[in-house]
Amino acid sequence: MILAYLLTLFLAYIEARYDFNRIELHLPIQHIVGWIRRAVLAGFIVWGCYAYEWLDNPWLIYPACAFLFSAFFRYRLNKLRGKPPTYISESNYYDRVFLGLSPKHGGRLAYLAELSAVLILSLA
Repeated sequence: MILAYLLTLFLAYIEARYDFNRIELHLPIQHIVGWIRRAVLAGFIVWGCYAYEWLDNPWLIYPACAFLFSAFFRYRLNKLRGKPPTYISESNYYDRVFLGLSPKHGGRLAYLAELSAVLILSLA
């Protein structure tokens, strides 16, 4: 499980840099295409760890990795952009959910939901 989480954090680190570079070059961010690519890569991480018997239950760890990826990706991208860690944008559907729930504290709510999910799924 720890290896899957570490590889997920590494993937989020790389992907945040990728999006940051696109933003700096004023290129569009293709959120849906990026989400699919990242979901597939995370799937390879989880199922690879499962194949080598480093995971007991990939059905719980895969969503945990997705939430962990999201939280760390946001933190890293915001840090690269010089924005507060809790900054979220209306430019993607996922962030809009949290902004809809709390326009003022959407970013904090996102971190709370994601990291709570990681903890609950890890302990299940």
